[in-house]
Amino acid sequence: MNKTFLTVSQVFIALNGLAYFIASLFMFIMFNSMATVNELPGLNVLSVVLVVLFALYVVVFIRMGQAKNNPYMKTEVMVWSILLIATSNMLAGIFGLVGALSQSNDSQSKGEESLEKRLKDLDNLFDRGLITLDEYHERRKRIIETA
Repeated sequence: MNKTFLTVSQVFIALNGLAYFIASLFMFIMFNSMATVNELPGLNVLSVVLVVLFALYVVVFIRMGQAKNNPYMKTEVMVWSILLIATSNMLAGIFGLVGALSQSNDSQSKGEESLEKRLKDLDNLFDRGLITLDEYHERRKRIIETA
């Protein structure tokens, strides 16, 4: 997964969640300041719906953050992204889907880490006396040539 796209998705989730929170707070204040409850009965229901959406966005924001370091959450990110699109947060949903479906932007560093790991493993074998000096040099040369 691409961490950059997931971060952009989180930014849009936060902005939209904040808008829902402010709107629900405004609706709640309007509802409580009215003289009679029967004037706009749907106002309180709308306020509750917006609070529920805000709570949902908080959960999605946290899960998207956790997904940056867990490649096994790809399916969950896709489901959350579709849910975001369904709840009118198109940009966050699209960036979430793109982030889940694209490759990580640090794939080259993984190749370097694997080279480093392979060389350290080879050093470890030599240090423990499991391979000779000639085998060590031969394998080291082969590892470096394949990188």
